[in-house]
Amino acid sequence: MSWINLEVMKKYLFVSALFLFSCSSENVTTPENNASADEKLQWRKDYAFCACLHHALGEDIAGQIREVDFSRGMLFDIGDLGGLYRPLDSMALEAASKITVSRIKDFGDSRPIVFECLQFHRSKELDMYLKSIK
Repeated sequence: MSWINLEVMKKYLFVSALFLFSCSSENVTTPENNASADEKLQWRKDYAFCACLHHALGEDIAGQIREVDFSRGMLFDIGDLGGLYRPLDSMALEAASKITVSRIKDFGDSRPIVFECLQFHRSKELDMYLKSIK
């Protein structure tokens, strides 16, 4: 195995582990029909975060992560998304498409994906949308 392939594999492993831990929810045992409005709001925001990561990382990496991590699907279920997932996915795609390569040359062609998706997760725009559709 060449050095470049090993480095690429290390990056995929790091991103996969980060995605796995970033998208887990602490209170997933609460059934969606007994969840408070605040819990559902948080799960929906968490789903939007996972969707942003999915779009920013690309289908190949996101597909590999999906094989070992079911967080996005779980959040879809417990967040009681129903018809809400399409607008959330659109918002996440828009946020992911705005993530650009760093201007700092030391970072090469890498992008601050997790940071920007967290900013989207915490954004007033996402909050306002989710609170408007309670």
